[in-house]
Amino acid sequence: IFMLKKFFAAIIFAALISVNICYAKEELAAVRTSDGWVLRLMKLDTLHYDFEIIDTNGNCAALVPYSRKLYDFYYSKFPIIFVMGIYNDSHDVDENLGKWEGSTHYLPVYACFEYSESQSNARYKDNGRVILESWLGSCGGLSASHYQGHIKSSYHFKLTEVLLTKMPELHRSVNSNGINLP
Repeated sequence: IFMLKKFFAAIIFAALISVNICYAKEELAAVRTSDGWVLRLMKLDTLHYDFEIIDTNGNCAALVPYSRKLYDFYYSKFPIIFVMGIYNDSHDVDENLGKWEGSTHYLPVYACFEYSESQSNARYKDNGRVILESWLGSCGGLSASHYQGHIKSSYHFKLTEVLLTKMPELHRSVNSNGINLP
């Protein structure tokens, strides 16, 4: 049953991303990296939210469907697994990972990380920083029992890095904007 749920979720995600990639209706929060990348939380409608990763040229590079598990991933010590839709991706060293639909590459990501809480304000969980491990796992297709493929593309690593390392800062932005998420 769990695998069927993941399969249907992947189909729904593929349909959403093919129609909605980077055309979300409302930006709820955004954070920037020092080198010009942007992580945005977008509201599509009353039930659907997405994380968008914008590259240094201002182009929507990737879309990841919102889930509370991904949003709060660093509250746990367990690796996080998600599928990232990369718009206009190039066929590179990771082309055999995930699934392709036209020029959109759906890349499953298995990421291990450490979370370092800020000593200055340790009572607030969102004031620390996420440290991403250098090895990112993936697989052929959209899900697997073991993610033994290795993401080698520096571009795909950067997309994952922006999403995960900027999540605590996105939390702070969401909280300061008074937004309640499902």
